[in-house]
Amino acid sequence: MNEKNLQKALKQGDRKVFVVLLELYGDRLFRSAFLLCGKKNVAEDLVQETFLQAFRSIKKFRGQSAVYSWLHGILLNLNRKRNRNIFRLCFPDRLPEIHDKSLEEKALPHDTEKISELINSSIQSLSLKHREVLIMFYYDHLSIEEISMKVNVSEGTIKSRLHYARESLKKLLPQELNLFSS
Repeated sequence: MNEKNLQKALKQGDRKVFVVLLELYGDRLFRSAFLLCGKKNVAEDLVQETFLQAFRSIKKFRGQSAVYSWLHGILLNLNRKRNRNIFRLCFPDRLPEIHDKSLEEKALPHDTEKISELINSSIQSLSLKHREVLIMFYYDHLSIEEISMKVNVSEGTIKSRLHYARESLKKLLPQELNLFSS
């Protein structure tokens, strides 16, 4: 089902479209949720709550953004609410496993696990504002403009947050793993 058909089904209040949405965007939302909070069970709860919230507000969907952007916005708001309620950051044990055959062939399993842990702990050490922007830009492939609309701040602020997030990662990651070093 293409984007226009998804939007049309949502605007018409077709509740069966959620099966399609779950198949199309469930894994992608889970990855974002996991990177935001750092715990698998919390990420699963966030994704489930995202779909429940979307289901409850299906009639409010105006189609002004892509369906994924709408769902991702719900996820971000739920995560912010969760963070306000618990007053602490979550530190994960590890990133979700990504099955990329080319990586497995080049690195030993122990190396990939250590690298994943290092990258994840570095991302988790960033402030929530910097982590959110970094995840939306690099993992969700959203533009500066889309991120700006999601977090309701200027594009200049988004660029600044990305800059400082990159600078922090430069200091935290060894040079051979550092995509941000010059």
